[in-house]
Formats: sequence, structure tokens, C-alpha cells
Amino acid sequence: MNEPRILLADASCDFSHTLSETIRSSGDFHLCGIVSDGSSVVERVLTDRPTVLLLELMLPGFDGISIVRKLRDAKLQGLIQQLPIIIILSAIISDANTYLLRDAGIDYYMVKPVPPHAVLERIRDLLQVQQTMMLPALSDAFSQVAEAGDIDCDLTTLLIDMGIPARLSGYTYLREAIHLVIDMGTFPDGMLSKQVYPIIAKKYGKSTASIEKAIRTAIETAWLRGRTDILDRMFGYTVSAQRGKPTNTEFIAMIADRYSIYGKVK
Repeated sequence: MNEPRILLADASCDFSHTLSETIRSSGDFHLCGIVSDGSSVVERVLTDRPTVLLLELMLPGFDGISIVRKLRDAKLQGLIQQLPIIIILSAIISDANTYLLRDAGIDYYMVKPVPPHAVLERIRDLLQVQQTMMLPALSDAFSQVAEAGDIDCDLTTLLIDMGIPARLSGYTYLREAIHLVIDMGTFPDGMLSKQVYPIIAKKYGKSTASIEKAIRTAIETAWLRGRTDILDRMFGYTVSAQRGKPTNTEFIAMIADRYSIYGKVK
């Protein structure tokens, strides 16, 4: 069976029934199980190996944060090769919970009440991101696949944490641009317009102007809906009221610098 496998862990019978029926009727997903007790979730993940785990934050036995941490430990111990995409579904999302969830390493969270079709739409978005990360490189700048793969998960989490939805084309272009800067090992003046944008434009069949605009939209989205604590920690002075949002060049250069792989930025 090639359909992505979904494990639903939720104590609400009504919500589980509605969401499970939507999953079954979707035509592109397979529901491999429903769990209502937090103490059984890790075992079911290890047994059923779902592609996606839909996880309620507050479950009897173990809460969602504890479950995610146990899954991470299981991966470190070699009990599971790859973790499922973990999406938290909960009506209780506080600032403290958000911090703990991100620290634990979830992929996404959605606040209840949430329409079942919106949950499936977000799963599709995250699966598309995962597939994009696994595609072979299309330019010499992407030749070091192993090195790029080492930062993919962290980069994906970082951009989503900043408030850039995976559904935006600019999200994908940003990831590509950051990888190019890292792989090229330098960031001379005019690099984006002369080298990076043309490579991405050729890959996706777009114009360089549309690539630049889409990336700009993604950055503006982060400043409208993103977490200010992450933006401030990442960009420092560029978030100030005097300077406003960083330029595309500043944004890409400062994130690439996070990985300490390329030389001095001009």
C-alpha cells in the first residue's frame, strides 16, 4: 500500500470519528489506527510505522510533549529509523506549550476546533516539503547532497517556526536559495540576482523576478505572523523599528551564516 499512513492519537471520540472518516474517504491516505491512551502511542508508532502522527496534546497516560520526546529517544536508540511527521492537534496551545513543543521537535501544530479537511491539507503540504527535500539536485551547487541533508530538518523547522507556511512558493524558493548560498561557500554582492535566482528560476520554470517576489512575500509573511522571539534572536538589529524587515539578501545571508559553513558575507 503506497498511500501515506496516518496514526491518530486523540481521546475525543467525536473528533476522532469525524477526522477518521475524512481520512478514509480522502482517497490518498491510509488510516492505520486510532489511539486514545497516551501510554500506547509510542508502541503503536514502533509497530505500525506511520508516515504521519496526528497527536492530541493532552492524553491520558502521557501528554503529547512526553510522547514526542520518547519517540526521539527511540530513534536515538535505533528502535525506529525515521520518525513520522508529527502534527499536534489541541485546543490548549499556550506560549509555554509552543516553546516546549518546538523544543521537543514537532513538525507542526493546529489549534482545535480545526476542520478535518484543513488537517489533510496541511499533511499534504508537509509531505510535499518532505518530498522536495529528497529530490536529487538539479545544479552543481547542490552536488553535496549529504551535507545539505544534514541541515534540511533544522532549516525546515526554522522557516516554519518563523511563520512561513510551507504552502507558499516563496518557502520552497527560500530553502533552495539558502542551500545554494551554503553550497557555493561565498556570498558576493549581486549573488542573488546573478546566480541564485536564475538557478531556482530555471529549476521551477519561473522568471527571476517572480522568484525574487515570492521570496519577498514569504519574508513579509514571517514579519506579519511569525514569532517575534525567534525573529529577534535570529536577525537582531534588522528587526528594529528603524530598519524594519530585512532584505532578501540579509535574510538569506543571516540564515546561511547560522550553519557556519560559508565565508565572510559582504
